Amino acid sequence: MANIDYERRRISAVLLLYGPAGAGRTTVMYALARQLPAGTHGKVSPLPQSDGRLLRLDYRPHDEELVHGFQVTFRIVSVAGEPDVEFLKGIVGAVDAVMFVADSTAGAAEANGAARAQVEDIVRSSGRPLASLPQVFLYNKRDVRDAVAIDTLEASLNA
Repeated sequence: MANIDYERRRISAVLLLYGPAGAGRTTVMYALARQLPAGTHGKVSPLPQSDGRLLRLDYRPHDEELVHGFQVTFRIVSVAGEPDVEFLKGIVGAVDAVMFVADSTAGAAEANGAARAQVEDIVRSSGRPLASLPQVFLYNKRDVRDAVAIDTLEASLNA
């Protein structure tokens, strides 16, 4: 659950970008950083307690952008390359939402399904079902010739 600091009027939330290796999680994180307004975020950088592959992007909207009088900050985290499931289980208790980055190419169905099962297991290890968290699905690589129909991806990943 998001951390709410009533005294300082701040809400902090953590978003986990997850998906199969090669789906484009790191690319998505850098694309997010390029799209966010200047002065509202830091650089994509490794988390200190990781092996350098766990990346973060801290985002804080401008001060005039309040939500019911609260300043909101987001930490977006992702793993570059093949995820270390056991390591992620140790930090996932802080996760407030999941963005699943799926690979739309025809040959990626098995990898997408396996990654979906992994993220369910990772979140369940924190004592919560994945269904209890807000989830966003990003179907990446839509420009490839053999891209699977979005309806098919929805049915297999977001059922």
